[in-house]
Amino acid sequence: MAVLDNQAIPLGLLQEGDALAMAEMDALQVLLDFSLIKGDAELGFFSMHPLQQLSTQNWLRLDGSRLKDWEEHCLVLLSERMPKTVKDEEKRRACSILFPHARIAVSYESRRLDCRSLLLLKISTYEELLGRYQDCYQHAVQAYEESIEAHGKTSKKTLACKMRVAMAVAYLGKRDEASRLLKECQTTVNRFPIRGSEEAKKAKSAYRSASTMFNLLDEDSERSTAAAAFTLLQEALEWYRACSDKRM
Repeated sequence: MAVLDNQAIPLGLLQEGDALAMAEMDALQVLLDFSLIKGDAELGFFSMHPLQQLSTQNWLRLDGSRLKDWEEHCLVLLSERMPKTVKDEEKRRACSILFPHARIAVSYESRRLDCRSLLLLKISTYEELLGRYQDCYQHAVQAYEESIEAHGKTSKKTLACKMRVAMAVAYLGKRDEASRLLKECQTTVNRFPIRGSEEAKKAKSAYRSASTMFNLLDEDSERSTAAAAFTLLQEALEWYRACSDKRM
């Protein structure tokens, strides 16, 4: 709890498996009994007073690398738990619960650039839904830069981040830059040695359609046109993932 946002901490982030172990339940009850935290296990949410959180962080900091270890654990956990899409209500609700904690997690320094990049990408995806396009763009750029370090420029994970940057740029009204980034993504896909597969053909077709739509966008374009182009981009990425997963 000391390395998460201090409000609305979901029970799911405090348990190792699908259910709360007896030792974890006992530990939570002790914290509740001494009023060190507030909440209810049945409701599934807890909060921690900022001063209590700060004192716990200081205590962990004095004990060697324990604070860093918990920060990294928090980052890895949230990169796994936060949904990568917001296509349905259940995933959108999960993102809304985890979003404030995810923003805290990516503020920590960590050697796990793979997890940081993934979580930044998921945060950017949710920020697009919220209409926070500047934040969406900044986190997409961070995700892309860290993915290059973690996975290399031509990996499918880096491509996903670059596509997210293109989407965010287009939302900010920078059509030419969005088109340039999209063409670079197309060039990357064309280099993969899987071009004969059905999935690859569908990915390239979706890229070409999205690229055409981006070229037609201007300041007077309807928002639905931009949304359709973004949808095609997402479809292209899903097809690309399908064919690259078969390859791996």
